[in-house]
Amino acid sequence: MNITKVQVHLAEKGNIKAFCDIIIDEEFIVRGITVRENDNGNLYIRMPYRKDGTGNFRDVAHPIRENCRLNIEGVILDAFEEAEARYYEKIG
Repeated sequence: MNITKVQVHLAEKGNIKAFCDIIIDEEFIVRGITVRENDNGNLYIRMPYRKDGTGNFRDVAHPIRENCRLNIEGVILDAFEEAEARYYEKIG
């Protein structure tokens, strides 16, 4: 599995730092992944989710294996840091 494109939309909504979409193998897109910051200042990703009929939140899409999740998280966080650096470079 190759992540062939990452789109990052910077945001400042509570602990949400960005909304991201990824394209896998130029054939499959996952929209609505968020980059978040925990209480310790560490960044992590949250896969897209929705509320089910019982009021619980369930992931819409998510990796099954840990190495896949780490790959996705690494690629997204790298793209986020690049987008954030470009933004701060622009505003001086």
